Amino acid sequence: MGVWANGRFDAESFSLRSADDRAATPFPHAVFTEILNPDIPRAVAAEFERRDQIGTQFSQQHEQGKAIETDWLRLGPATRQVLGVLNGGEFVDALERVTGIDDLISDPRLWGGGQHKTESGGRLEVHVDFNKHPVYGFDGRLNVLVFLNEPWPDEWGGALELWDRAMTAPVSTIATRLGAVVVFTTDNTSYDGHPHPVQCPPDVTRKSLALYYYTVDQPAGQDSTLWQQQPDASPIATNATRTKLGASTSHLKSAVGPWIPERVRRALRAK
Repeated sequence: MGVWANGRFDAESFSLRSADDRAATPFPHAVFTEILNPDIPRAVAAEFERRDQIGTQFSQQHEQGKAIETDWLRLGPATRQVLGVLNGGEFVDALERVTGIDDLISDPRLWGGGQHKTESGGRLEVHVDFNKHPVYGFDGRLNVLVFLNEPWPDEWGGALELWDRAMTAPVSTIATRLGAVVVFTTDNTSYDGHPHPVQCPPDVTRKSLALYYYTVDQPAGQDSTLWQQQPDASPIATNATRTKLGASTSHLKSAVGPWIPERVRRALRAK
């Protein structure tokens, strides 16, 4: 089963939107609703395990009722296919053209990415995503989310909210319906989340795939995950970071090497 609608990735159409995408508020982002073969997100959604069987569980103040799976061996074939394609060179090259960010590096280790699943009552506080890969040391520049929910009435909530840089209110709200692919840049003020508890039935969960893209360098002053206090909300600690068993840095060359452009490898060797 092919990943792309009409059997191929239309890189030209994907890239033509770049000027509008870079000017989008509150920070550069784009939503693509017709680039995936619709059978693919349905197949991926069907491969999700029960939340309590997924590898990493979150029940802290900032991330409630959420679980993520980053282990390729625990992912189904359709999920591995999609993640492999979105980590691959053709899609990464297209992301560079859309965003204007050169030398993007995908992450085959799926740190913080992979399958994301939130049960009824769960939520994700408004935050800035981690800006430094904890194993490779690369700088976070771009997020891609693939939503996998069908049906998903608006009254269930869970929409992705992009907040203004002053953290006063959401500027853009993106529905989480099946097949939507969201691309957005990340920095210290790219606030996003779904802070209101999901109101889906107990036997339904909010599902997505998440991928993160990096460069060797980015402007100074970027931090790890930043949790922000919303208006009329209780204070929230900042600089909270996710924990995960660390991978040995000796795996760096074998794991990430094939995904790094040659010009980036030369820059790394020169340091």
